[in-house]
Amino acid sequence: MQLKPIAATTVLLLVATFLLVAGCSTSETTNTPTPTPTDTVATINNAFTSQNFTISTPFKKSVNNQGITIYTGVVKNGERTLVPYSHNITIEETNNRTQSIARFNAYVAQAKQQEYTGTLLEEGMWYGKIGDGENPGKAVWVNINQPQWWGILLQGSKVEIDMWHDQYTVAVDYKTKA
Repeated sequence: MQLKPIAATTVLLLVATFLLVAGCSTSETTNTPTPTPTDTVATINNAFTSQNFTISTPFKKSVNNQGITIYTGVVKNGERTLVPYSHNITIEETNNRTQSIARFNAYVAQAKQQEYTGTLLEEGMWYGKIGDGENPGKAVWVNINQPQWWGILLQGSKVEIDMWHDQYTVAVDYKTKA
């Protein structure tokens, strides 16, 4: 009678070992990496550094109480510019043209309240400044980007963000002489 429990235990061990070995494969398997979604924050930071800006405050992503995704950061154009500026940038991903125009108008009104005087350069693009001349102490660019390759207007030239964006964006650049 003692032999039956030992035999049963041995059989169970053999079955368990067989199942473990059967579950393992001796052939090589190739893991295909899972694609990761584009990291917009990294893309924005890289766009500025690749165009010779210095990142003072890396861009970060947040969502406001209206559900709008916002990217904020500070860059300097430094040595590659005769008159260097520090750029405090905000980019909002708006949901449609109507919301873009409303956010654009709100940013222009905010700049005017801060005593920036300016002009509408073309539809969806406003430039204001505090001070005189071509290189004032403070200036602001506010512009609407249609769904397209991203671009941010800085000092009258566009910094290209190498990514397609299927939403409108409103970009604001408050710049101060560095």
